[in-house]
Amino acid sequence: MITILLFPLLLFSFSQEEIEEFEKQSYEQLNNDRATKAVYEGALEELQRVFSDDNLAILNAHELRLLRNMIYAQHAYAFKSKELQEWFTKFDWYEPLTSDVDDYVTLVDSINIERIKLFESAHKKTKVFDIDDDQIVGIWHVSPMVAAGYGELFYFYPDHTFKITANQMDWGNRLSSISGGWSIEANTLILEVTEKCILTGGEIVEGYASCASDFAIEGGISENITVSPTERRVYPLSEIIEDDLGGALGQEISMPRIRIGTTDLWLFSSDPSLELY
Repeated sequence: MITILLFPLLLFSFSQEEIEEFEKQSYEQLNNDRATKAVYEGALEELQRVFSDDNLAILNAHELRLLRNMIYAQHAYAFKSKELQEWFTKFDWYEPLTSDVDDYVTLVDSINIERIKLFESAHKKTKVFDIDDDQIVGIWHVSPMVAAGYGELFYFYPDHTFKITANQMDWGNRLSSISGGWSIEANTLILEVTEKCILTGGEIVEGYASCASDFAIEGGISENITVSPTERRVYPLSEIIEDDLGGALGQEISMPRIRIGTTDLWLFSSDPSLELY
């Protein structure tokens, strides 16, 4: 007699509301307009999540200042600056009631404030260290290692064009890649985005196998679109350092590492003509 043991299959299901919210956020990535909505439309809901580097990189110094102070304005902060008073009184939700909102600032608020300050510093064009264009040229990866697939890859070419490809294991990503031109001013990286490869349509399903996200998009249509007018992005740059990766193994292994915005990147190859898959 053969005994067969049956184990219940554990399924993770999401509500229709959660699926719809994911789909909304997936298209937000294509539009990259969360921060601009907050600044110009007073959209408070955009302050409830952490802004990505790309959200902040498209703002100029004035817009970043408004966004940073909007975080305080949502908590009824009374500004001394006439400019800020006039700006926020345009929005129905703003009530200047107090000069101390420290007890109301959330963790998300604090993270966003620090991120915005970092991107504000990029517009000051202050040169703290030397960095040459030749040092940037190559293929940079978001991790010094590769698991099931590559994460984000940054290709910087000698002719000052670039391409950034999405995490291969994030099957819920509608933005496959962006490309255009790059330049360095002081310790700032400037990207001029002229083309995006995007995924539209498709069915939202739960993530499966080695998918790196909760959801995956199946059956979408991939297309290249021209960005017009060009999308200008400004990112703060760190100094390039040699990152010791072999200490724990007792080996001499190091890789150049740089930080673009809040993202650490490791140099995988100084030859960007290689295509990594």
